[in-house]
Amino acid sequence: MGKVVRDVEKEVLKKNRGNSPYLLKNLNVSAKLRNQIENIIGHIDYLCVKPDGTLDIYNLAVSIDNESDWASVKKEKYKYKLAFLKRILANNGVNATDIRVNLIPIRVKYDS
Repeated sequence: MGKVVRDVEKEVLKKNRGNSPYLLKNLNVSAKLRNQIENIIGHIDYLCVKPDGTLDIYNLAVSIDNESDWASVKKEKYKYKLAFLKRILANNGVNATDIRVNLIPIRVKYDS
């Protein structure tokens, strides 16, 4: 899995080439729910902070299936997870229009 992680980091940085992004890895974020004692917590695999203040969230989706073979429920799950992370950042004062979300599907194959 180590090689995959390095490849993902290269891909994230390549997508942001020329922007001199600041890359944060394995970031836990939280927000307070209204009228609740506990916080909600989310995890961001990679967060690119660009010089103009915009943010790119990159989360990994590890699966034994190709992304094209995913059931619609699985696709919706990741869509909601990314929207949830965006909402947590917005709740912490980041302008939601400055946040882009990206899913990086990673297919793994296990030897039997």
